[in-house]
Amino acid sequence: MAALHYFAFGSNLNGARLRERAPSARALGAARLAGFRLCLDKLASDGSGKLNLARDAAASVWGVAFRIDPAELAALDGFEPGYTQISVSVRLRDVVPLEARTYLSEQRAPGLRPQPWYRELILAGAREHGLPAEWIERLERL
Repeated sequence: MAALHYFAFGSNLNGARLRERAPSARALGAARLAGFRLCLDKLASDGSGKLNLARDAAASVWGVAFRIDPAELAALDGFEPGYTQISVSVRLRDVVPLEARTYLSEQRAPGLRPQPWYRELILAGAREHGLPAEWIERLERL
């Protein structure tokens, strides 16, 4: 089966972390997902917040598109409890359209805060892949 594309917007932005979960993962570059906004409303088992997506026609989310072996998708699902895999269309380097998979949770709890290690993992991944400075500033305010 051919490789598939995965859009990371949270801790899986960090290439080393994603490769621990899906060893075949190879970054294709910064990508933008239109029609969604970034939220910190997925309740983690420790009571902290995890990043999530919400449909919003006026918003967009920056992340990274990766190529991964489809055989590793089930293992990746196991690291994303409470999320559902969805198909989305992203723009690689804000130009090239690409069909990809990502995760969204309907389990929402407003007012959550991230663990410091989780926030740093996201920021390291965003910097690693050269996401726009304005987006990194937004992530720093999590």
